[in-house]
Amino acid sequence: MVNGGDFQLTVLFGNQKKWTKKGLGWCFAAVAVLFTIYLDVYLNETITPLAVIIQLIGVSISVYQGIHNLNKPQKAYVKADDNCLSIYRSPWTPRETINCDEINGYYTVSTLLVLQLKNGREAQFDLELFSESDVTGIKRLIESKINKLTMKGR
Repeated sequence: MVNGGDFQLTVLFGNQKKWTKKGLGWCFAAVAVLFTIYLDVYLNETITPLAVIIQLIGVSISVYQGIHNLNKPQKAYVKADDNCLSIYRSPWTPRETINCDEINGYYTVSTLLVLQLKNGREAQFDLELFSESDVTGIKRLIESKINKLTMKGR
């Protein structure tokens, strides 16, 4: 979307069915661990505190991952504007922010779009998570940034 001359693009994770399956899978894993706790207590008629604590940590992580995946289709995978590109990495790490002036070029490998940065690093994101129009928008943004930089350098 274009607002007041500033280019802004937000690409959501999309593919609701995929993330719903993953979220429900994690929640099922939590239920399975709770069931093993129940069986352990029922069959052994004793509670091993360390084992229960470890299993409850597993349940907590599974529930967190399940809720995170169920909410993923509403989250932005890539955010872009005139100044920077922000790429989601994981729920445990901050978004990777790339200044548009640092982008030297890009290429695609299989389903990955790889950005070549001026400092020699590369950043990548998965094109399978995007619609064709999203891929076109991101490529157009990157190309416009590269063209602006080459015009400045002349």
